[in-house]
Amino acid sequence: MKFSVLALDYDGTIARDGVLDPEVRAAIAEVRAQGLTVLLVTGRTLSDLKKVAGDLGFIDAVVAENGAVLYFPNGHTRFSVIRHPRSSLQSCAVAESLIRPASASWNRTPHQLRRS
Repeated sequence: MKFSVLALDYDGTIARDGVLDPEVRAAIAEVRAQGLTVLLVTGRTLSDLKKVAGDLGFIDAVVAENGAVLYFPNGHTRFSVIRHPRSSLQSCAVAESLIRPASASWNRTPHQLRRS
């Protein structure tokens, strides 16, 4: 199976008590080097996520605030999709444009990524 996007939940999945292990960052960097787009998904507000995760440049995009905000760490695009359904569709189109063909396999835990 070919994947082009890897979406990861932050709290309790890749982070413990709000802290992201350096090994997880390294695994994410490896996946991105293989051409996968990595999304970080969280219910946190974007400002709170930045406080606990620091620089978000280690991922391609963030879906924050329970889906209300789509943020790109490159600073070029930020959408709030709470008010207008049309904005949601535009956000999806932008996110889709980030997708690149790639393949990856998921091992049993989110901390162990391996090449297929």
